[in-house]
Amino acid sequence: MAIQLLPGVLGALAILAFVVSTVQSRPLRDGVVTDGTVASIETRRDVIGPAGGRRVSRTYAPRVEFVDGNGATHTVTSSLSGGVRPAVGSTVRVSYLPARPEQARILGDAHTRVGRYLLLVIGLGFIAITVALSLTRR
Repeated sequence: MAIQLLPGVLGALAILAFVVSTVQSRPLRDGVVTDGTVASIETRRDVIGPAGGRRVSRTYAPRVEFVDGNGATHTVTSSLSGGVRPAVGSTVRVSYLPARPEQARILGDAHTRVGRYLLLVIGLGFIAITVALSLTRR
């Protein structure tokens, strides 16, 4: 019985990841949106897979510099990383609160949108599998 619930749990986790990443990709409430420049890339490495078949997965998080309304330069590193390496020097959108520009957020783009919606589709697929399994077991 517990193994039948596994796809549903995985689906719920994927949908939760979709919601969190979507919220993290939107402008801050009462925030200012401005352009920032990718100054460098933080590479994150994860070892995935079972022992003996492990492989290294790399994701990339841009470190972005932007200038606030007072002319001060700030740096923020994305809390979300992805498989597409952004180009150093490219322009991205940043949202920040004027009173706390050090807590800025890098906004989502076309690359992050594809990944987010992929999580949603996978999550819904796993939930559909769970529903189908429960209907066939009756």
